This record gives sequence, C-alpha cells and structure tokens, in this order.
Amino acid sequence: MAMLLLDEFRQMGTKLFQPFIPTFSFFFFSVFIAIPICFCDDNQQYEECRSSLYDCGEVKGIGYPFWGDARPQLCGLQGFELKCQAGGYPLIHIGSLDFRVLNISLSTYTMTIARMDFWNETCPKQFNSTTLNYTLFDYSGTNRNLTLFYGCSVEGLSQLPESWNITIQNFTCEIEDNDNSTAFYVEEALLGLDYRSIQETCDINVTLPVSIAALEELLKADRAGEGVSGGEGGLEKALNMGFDVNYGAVSNWCMHCNGSGGICGSSSTYPYICFCPDDDKSYPFLCPKSGGPKRGICQAGDSMVEIDHVHRPKWRNLNLQLGYPLNGRS
Repeated sequence: MAMLLLDEFRQMGTKLFQPFIPTFSFFFFSVFIAIPICFCDDNQQYEECRSSLYDCGEVKGIGYPFWGDARPQLCGLQGFELKCQAGGYPLIHIGSLDFRVLNISLSTYTMTIARMDFWNETCPKQFNSTTLNYTLFDYSGTNRNLTLFYGCSVEGLSQLPESWNITIQNFTCEIEDNDNSTAFYVEEALLGLDYRSIQETCDINVTLPVSIAALEELLKADRAGEGVSGGEGGLEKALNMGFDVNYGAVSNWCMHCNGSGGICGSSSTYPYICFCPDDDKSYPFLCPKSGGPKRGICQAGDSMVEIDHVHRPKWRNLNLQLGYPLNGRS
C-alpha cells in the first residue's frame, strides 16, 4: 500500500512541475539569445571617440556632445551634428534654422552661433524669429534681443518716438506683394507699450538675439549718427557677431564619466553612455571602479539588461533608471 501511494505521489509531482519546464527553458533561451544583441562591443568605441575630435576651420579639438564629418555619431548626441562647409566653418541645424558656429567653449559649455539666413544679410528670403530646441540649448545671459520690423509705412514711422532714432536705424528691404519697403530695428528694451502701434505700422517683425557687446557697438554707432556704419552696415556686423547658447544641461553628466576615466557617447537607444578604456562593455554615466564588480548596460529587445562580471542578466526598471521609457527614444 505504501509503495502504491509513493508511486502516485511521484507521478503527481511530475505532472505538477511539468508546465514550468518549457517556461524556464524559454526564459533561459531568450536571455541567452538577447545578450549578444547588446551594444556592448569592446573598447574600440573608446579609442575611436578619444582620437577623433572635431576640427573645422578655427573650431578645433571639439568633443562630446558634438559629432559630424569624420567624428562618429556614437561619440556625440543627436542634435549636435556639425557639418564643415566649403568656407571653412561648421554649420549646426537647430529647429528649422541653420546656424554658423563661430566658437565652442568646452569649459563653459557655451557655443557662439549666428543665423545663416542673416549672415551678411538684413533682407532674408523668409522672416522667422530665432527659436531653439530648449531640451538641448538655452540662451546665455550675455544676449539681448533686437527686433527688426519690415514692410513699414513712412507715415506710421513718423509717429514713433524720436528716441528710437528711426531715421538712423532704418534700411530698405523689398518684400514681394508689399508696397512698403522701409524697415528698421530697435532694441527690445525700447519697445515697451508702443509695440502694438508698431505692429499696426509694420507688416512683419523678427526677433533676433545678439550679444551685448555687439548691441552696445551698434547703438554707439547709432548715437554717433555714422550713417551706413550705424545703419544697415552696422546691423549686419552686429548679427554676424552672433550670440551665445548654453548646452550644459546635456553635458553635466559627462563630467562624471570623464572623472571615472571614460569617454562620453551615445547610441540610438541609450542617450548617455560612458565608454571605458579597459573594459569590453559600455556603462551608463561612469566607469566602474578598478577591481570592483563590473556592470554594463545592454539592449535586449525592448528591455535593458544589466550584465555583471559573470554575465548574469539583471533586469532593470527603465522608468526608474532613465526617467523615460526606452521605446520611442532615438
């Protein structure tokens, strides 16, 4: 009787645990297959990013987050591509506008740029105010806004305050299907409550940031009444001097990576990667301490896998780790 009960118990146990065998096998197989898909290749990426700094004209030795031309995208961040032009200067595309890059300060995370459609030009083909991608850039405190008004009636301009120096600060710009070719510029601080009356006088207005130094030089020439030098010619010079934007919000984390001996980079699925000199894996934000347990972050399907030094996968909560879901990020 005892032997019969023991045999039935064994059969019941086999049936009880049988459904778990395929599930466990599938899970183990899935993880085994997923691991090689990760972007943890080798430290070739570290060497590539370390040795391929961006050079174009007077802008030289530029690293993260910038990339472009001979510098691979994995060494930078999307939105910071530079394209060297035939004239020997880099171009960056922000929003719907192209900007000429005049200078990049890696120590202050500041870039000086100028609008290409207003380069040596005060009468562009299209009239668009300057806008930035505020996820990546922000205006520096060294800028002021200059507003350009186009399609202004002479009669309307005569009604504006004399302190605005309209007779000096005006220039000509022919606009299609517009009989008024008079244009003028004014510092934003002078607009005040009269802004609406100007809009009734002029058909188009464009706001452009300029550096404080450029604005002071322009207004000084205006006060001296130096004609072309203080008028359209002075305006072109001020716009060509560009304005400063900060990109520190996306680069502050890089200090931690560099401080741990790594090189900052990115991938199509993970925006902040630290490439390490003596490791075969990529890490989020910084390299591990020498001699300690090494963990890398790898892509496995739609999830992120943390691979430790014995290659045991540890599934992480992406929302907690990254602050946003992985799907849909580029």
